[in-house]
Amino acid sequence: MQPDAGRLPEPENNPLPRDGAAAGASTVEPGLPPVAPPSGKFILQLFLVPGLIVAGLVLVALGLQWLTGAHRNPEKYLEGLDDPNPEVRWRTAADLSQVLPGNEAFAQNVGFALALAERLDRALETNASAERSFKERLREEGDVAVPKSLQDERDYIVYLASCLGHFQTTGGADVLAQLALGKMEGDTETVFRRRANALKALTDLGANLQKFDALPQDKKDELIAQLKEEAEATGKRGRWATDSLAFLRDRAAGKSTDRLGVAAALIGCAAAKPPFLRQAAAAALSVWDGPGVEAALLRLSKDDGRGSDPVARDPQKEEERERHKEAVRQVNEKQIRFNAALSLAHRGSSLAADCLDLFREMLDREKLEAFWEKAELGQGETPEIAARDTIYVALRALNRLRKANARVDLSGLRSVVDRLTEDSYEPIRTQAEGLKKRLE
Repeated sequence: MQPDAGRLPEPENNPLPRDGAAAGASTVEPGLPPVAPPSGKFILQLFLVPGLIVAGLVLVALGLQWLTGAHRNPEKYLEGLDDPNPEVRWRTAADLSQVLPGNEAFAQNVGFALALAERLDRALETNASAERSFKERLREEGDVAVPKSLQDERDYIVYLASCLGHFQTTGGADVLAQLALGKMEGDTETVFRRRANALKALTDLGANLQKFDALPQDKKDELIAQLKEEAEATGKRGRWATDSLAFLRDRAAGKSTDRLGVAAALIGCAAAKPPFLRQAAAAALSVWDGPGVEAALLRLSKDDGRGSDPVARDPQKEEERERHKEAVRQVNEKQIRFNAALSLAHRGSSLAADCLDLFREMLDREKLEAFWEKAELGQGETPEIAARDTIYVALRALNRLRKANARVDLSGLRSVVDRLTEDSYEPIRTQAEGLKKRLE
């Protein structure tokens, strides 16, 4: 029989005093050596050696931080991204992708956001000629592989756009808005992927602006001062900073303007042919304001789900989707409509009252599970989990709606909300109980 892994052998003698014997008493257990006071060498070993070990571990940790780029400031990251060596550039990009999310100091660094926006703008300009050349090759030679240099350019553009979603000021919003509209060179799938990525970044950026709203006034003043300084620059960078200043002033005054062109870009995406872009636009419109936003969301709440996303898929998957074209359309329809209804609720819009049938569907577990059975779910997700999460986000959105706009009549949901107060999933019960109180 093998001994237990990691198990220590039992001691042959018990070194502790007998019950009732004081520690340090002159009588000792038979067979034990006499107790002697500790020597200076022993004390040195006791404290110095562990101290050296700890110091060594700290140095190793600092070395690892240095190697992974955690020591870098924004200027160092920009230097790495500008390095002509692709390995250095991508290693820097990988480091920054680990550091940027959740880093408050970086998120509030106006100059860093504008510098990344400049690099995205330049990358798009540089890429345009390469995309035109590749398109010409495709016409002349037929199906040819994408050159590695071109693929690197494409990946870099997507990467920079994603970075801009992590800031709390809007220095990169202008570039993201143009990217979302798809006004660029590239094949159909490349343009589609860039648009989808820009919509995700704009959604993240809009959510981060709510963090800006919650900042102490002295911190807001500091960021405004940074923007004023940047606004003195010439060229696009100065214009972007000027637009951001005007946008933040309008926002602070409660004015619904579209200084950055984001709302117009999102409304344009809400009418795009690919259904995924309409779905993503519906989500992004929950956190951006401007003329026509709520009317666009109301239209999306009645979307028919038609169209297809220009994405190359596995032939077997493509064939399956073709055979079940109507089921795919129905899934697109529901996802777009659900997002639109949730966005209207999050905005506190009175138009959410026109979406009560959609909310009933989002709160019906049985119907949801049947619906998500048809959808392509992410890895590890099941129809049961997707249904549970849909119910939770719907209840949370309705709570926010009721809190922001008590005039919206949600009495038609009272019976289903009552049932959900007894749901087995605690977060759903909590949200349902809160909404029930608000409906009383």
